[in-house]
Amino acid sequence: MSKKILVIATSADKLSDGKETGCWMEEVAAPYFVFTENGYEVTIASIKGGEIPFDEECGEGWRQASRGMLVQLVTESKALADVNVLDYDAVFLPGGHGTVVDFPGSEALAQALGSMKAGLGVVSGRSYSVGH
Repeated sequence: MSKKILVIATSADKLSDGKETGCWMEEVAAPYFVFTENGYEVTIASIKGGEIPFDEECGEGWRQASRGMLVQLVTESKALADVNVLDYDAVFLPGGHGTVVDFPGSEALAQALGSMKAGLGVVSGRSYSVGH
């Protein structure tokens, strides 16, 4: 049976001052490739679902590197409220400045992380996703 990881990204595309932002592409792409190359099944969700906004400061390199299945997954992410986190062995939270906008007030994220912890699953993250 395949191990499953849920990646939960931001849906926020603007900071409170109106500056455009989003998720940091490298923090989705690099873990995705490491996870899948090591036999994990990866689902990508976001707070609202749909296309995940990426910070323009990420650079073109990571946009070009994240093609194929990853492109489809980040343009059609599942809404976190529609995902049962207990179907997964681990949750990974990629960073980016957008996480400071919608992660702190997200009831769906709080419930997901609480359920994962109660179910003794692994919760991991990096950068702004884990606190700023």
